[in-house]
This record gives sequence, C-alpha cells and structure tokens, in this order.
Amino acid sequence: MTKEDVALDRTGIRIMLSETQVLQIVPVSSVTLWRMVKRREFPSPSFITPNKKVWFEDEVAAWQASVTGRIRGRRRTSREREAAAAAITENTPTT
Repeated sequence: MTKEDVALDRTGIRIMLSETQVLQIVPVSSVTLWRMVKRREFPSPSFITPNKKVWFEDEVAAWQASVTGRIRGRRRTSREREAAAAAITENTPTT
C-alpha cells in the first residue's frame, strides 16, 4: 500500500488544512511553524493557487506520530545552569 493509498479517505479526498487549522493542532507559534518547515522538521505546505498554501491532514498526522521522543528539551538559562552547578557542588563530599 502506498502513502497515497493511506492518505485517501473513503471518498478518495485528502483533507486540506490552512495555517490557522495547523496551528490549532500543533501548539507552536506561526514563526516556529515556519522555522520547522525551513529546517525540514515539519511537512512543507502545498500551494493550491499562487497565494494559497495548505497542509494535508495525513502528513500532519504522520508528523505528529513521529514526534514522540524526538524533541530536544529547552536549553537551560544561565540562572538554571548556575543553580544546577551549585547543587552539585553542595552534594559533592569533600575528602
């Protein structure tokens, strides 16, 4: 079975989502969404007219299923790094 076969519902129609609809599914900002597209971490939209772009629901769903365990944690702030270093120093026995 090909990707296209899986993507089609019973009527043979693929659901198209606007950017607004995608952002309701994916809890990121519009800027972050476009950064993810640029880094090829999120499916690229398809242009259905020169000024209208859409994402296919099945591609977004496939991305969503692949996300588990793939995302890096956020970076620590300098204050968090200092606190972690201080905690390690406090818990380290001196000899």
